[in-house]
Amino acid sequence: MSEQHAALGGEDLAGYGVERQPWRPALPRVLASEAWLPQRLRPGWTPPPPGRHAAPPRFRLDSGVAVGLSAALLVVVAVVSVPLARLAGQTVHVRAAGVAVPAPSPLGPPLGPPPGNLVANWSFERSLNGWEAVGPALVNRELGGHNSSASMLIRPVSDTAGPAGIMAPVVASSVRPGSRFEATAWVRAETVAAVPVALHLFVANGKEVSQAVTVTRPGGTWLRLHLVHQVATPGPLCVELVVLEPVRQQAIMADEISVRPV
Repeated sequence: MSEQHAALGGEDLAGYGVERQPWRPALPRVLASEAWLPQRLRPGWTPPPPGRHAAPPRFRLDSGVAVGLSAALLVVVAVVSVPLARLAGQTVHVRAAGVAVPAPSPLGPPLGPPPGNLVANWSFERSLNGWEAVGPALVNRELGGHNSSASMLIRPVSDTAGPAGIMAPVVASSVRPGSRFEATAWVRAETVAAVPVALHLFVANGKEVSQAVTVTRPGGTWLRLHLVHQVATPGPLCVELVVLEPVRQQAIMADEISVRPV
């Protein structure tokens, strides 16, 4: 039994087939082997001549590993090229951080006027520019129209005055005796009331006038007003849409008012 084992109070291990050997500390054995010393500090080491240094070991890639890396690289290139091919020919929009994008307009694109239409703001897609109120009427632009996304709401504020509605000048390049002009408009009642509505085309400051009349129907049905006027006296043109017998708060909606030569 070794001294260390005896010091720890152990038993004799000879009966267990254990060879008894003298105990030596492990650290002196490691130090005696000199394996832990760098090469330059070991006995017998000769330094290289001046200007010459031992070349570092070269990295050699196994042929099997090289083939595997090449195959993996080809797979990565194929995977990346598919989304790039899909993006080819497409426009990519880049927005800088913090730059606000304007919200899309709730209105669709302006409806194109009929060929030859002389009324600039004929469907009220963006505003009421070019129109003015006639008589005791309040006018507002409303969402929802005949074939467009907006219309004009005409609301009489009195039931004792004359006609109430809207009017706009018409810029024509030539208004001479014998020329003919066609005017059209679409109207409907805001409520179920039957409202008489008239479309007028004035020539030469009211010296000539043509009129088309209709009565709105219940259920929000759009009705078309149409007239053709032949000019006898040259002068400026003006189109007008009015409620003939105003009743307080009984409004109509108007849309797509046009005038064109025929």
